Amino acid sequence: MNSYIAYLDLLGIKDLARYSPNKYFEAMEIFRNHLISTASIFNENGYSKNSKIFFFSDSAFIESDDIKTLINYFIILRKELNRKNLFFTAAITEGCLDACHFSGIKDLKRTNIDAQIKNIIKGQEEFVRGTIFQAKDIISVYLFQNDLKSIGIFMDKSIFDKSSNNLENIKNEYLTKIFYFPNVNESTACEFYDLKLSKSERDKSFFKIVIERYHNVNVKNKKFGRYFLPHFANWISCIQFIKNENLICEILDSNKILSETDNDFDDDLLIFIKLIKGNDTFLSELKRSAQCFEYLYFFLLNCLYEQFNEYNKIILYTIKAIKKYSKCKKYITKMDDLPDNVLSHKNKDRFIEDYSKTK
Repeated sequence: MNSYIAYLDLLGIKDLARYSPNKYFEAMEIFRNHLISTASIFNENGYSKNSKIFFFSDSAFIESDDIKTLINYFIILRKELNRKNLFFTAAITEGCLDACHFSGIKDLKRTNIDAQIKNIIKGQEEFVRGTIFQAKDIISVYLFQNDLKSIGIFMDKSIFDKSSNNLENIKNEYLTKIFYFPNVNESTACEFYDLKLSKSERDKSFFKIVIERYHNVNVKNKKFGRYFLPHFANWISCIQFIKNENLICEILDSNKILSETDNDFDDDLLIFIKLIKGNDTFLSELKRSAQCFEYLYFFLLNCLYEQFNEYNKIILYTIKAIKKYSKCKKYITKMDDLPDNVLSHKNKDRFIEDYSKTK
């Protein structure tokens, strides 16, 4: 039977400990309580009871024998923590933890504790409490998480390389391919599979929470500010532009500058409206100062090209926005400097053609 493991770690929690101890303690309580309460999904029909959570401080290891169970756990957990202004970096891969809790002498009799570990503990039982991880798979999931410089959930693509209709369906339903920046102040972008934002995570309330946190973190530390850009790439990748084409065109033709208080469009379109027509103080500042924020516009264009075969009004307005954004202009004559995982090679050619059409 296959087993899947995950590791997650809260972002920015050390600053809270340094500058606001009370908020740090509150964040630890929220994190712990949601880790536990979200585990109720393991008891629901169709999910797996063979799942375990091992948490400490601001991080946790999780194991399940069902990948869909683990994915749904993370979607619920992400939503609840983001709502509380807590964000994490996580990774999921195939493997096992072979973990057990040790809480005293009685646990030395447990047959799944390695004999060497038993010999080390013997005689010190009254002083030792903790979780023992006995499988080396823990190294892989830790490294995946540590390398991901993004709020998000890194999904090891090798999980889905197997020829399985079920895995393929899960991949199509839950995963989206986006990008992150491995190094601060560098334009290199690495692609990864993240869990798609659910419909309820793409609304006005979440936009306000994430954009404000993005702005505030970026002002203090661009190293960590860059972690938030992939979240909006994820949102863009989830939008069904074809389904909403008529409504989008109606909004684009309007002379009104729209904000998140308007109710004339689906919340799902909010990030698109904000980028193309919106008026937002935080967004304006991020456009000016955040690392490679201009990539969002080209990633948006790439998503449009994947959905529309022909040049249309939505593409026209998007290219107009690119023309107006000074940080985008440098790529017009240096398209090779733009990573292919932001705007694909074939779509770069299409953009060059469409750019000349857009007045």
